[in-house]
Amino acid sequence: YSVLDTLLRVLEALSVLDNHSEVISSSEELLQLIYNLIKLPDKFEVSSSCITAVVLIANVMTDKPDLASGASQDSSLLQGLLSLIPFVSNDLEARNALWSILGRVLVRVQEDEMSPSSLHQYVMVLVNKSDFIEEDLIDHRDEDSNKYHQNSNTSYVKETARTTSLSRICSILQRWITIGENIVKKDAIGEVCADHENVEKLLQCCRNYTM
Repeated sequence: YSVLDTLLRVLEALSVLDNHSEVISSSEELLQLIYNLIKLPDKFEVSSSCITAVVLIANVMTDKPDLASGASQDSSLLQGLLSLIPFVSNDLEARNALWSILGRVLVRVQEDEMSPSSLHQYVMVLVNKSDFIEEDLIDHRDEDSNKYHQNSNTSYVKETARTTSLSRICSILQRWITIGENIVKKDAIGEVCADHENVEKLLQCCRNYTM
């Protein structure tokens, strides 16, 4: 995997250059390959490449925000991104990049217009990765609080991305809570529903860190 990692690092370096970033963002095939890497269920052997890919995606989305619209319709990509939280925990740049991506993607999720089954997919992804979300917020509580009180514009942007992500998670979960009871009664989704207690727990956790 060293070759893959090297290639991604080259792309990451190029992604901060305007002309090259546009070329990368316009290549659907390349982006799909990167997304597929993020979606891999077992990331331990490619964790370094995945971390590099996160920074690369964040750079590209900064230059081409519309990419987040397509990404927001892919719940498996969201699952892959959330599963990377433990891997970026000790890498400040990658962690900030991941929250930046999540913020851009989640803000484009239109939970009010989703079918119950589609909404349920997103809720299940969030609940299944709730431990990662909660642990990250707890582990970096003091660090994030200090950033918020700094006068740096960069720190403000990073804090806003995280807060935006958490606010959007709250909105998605609250929407499910609002309609979920009726869905359970009608068995409209044809599968086991997200556990109400776990949904409420994650909702409260995210609310605590958006205040």
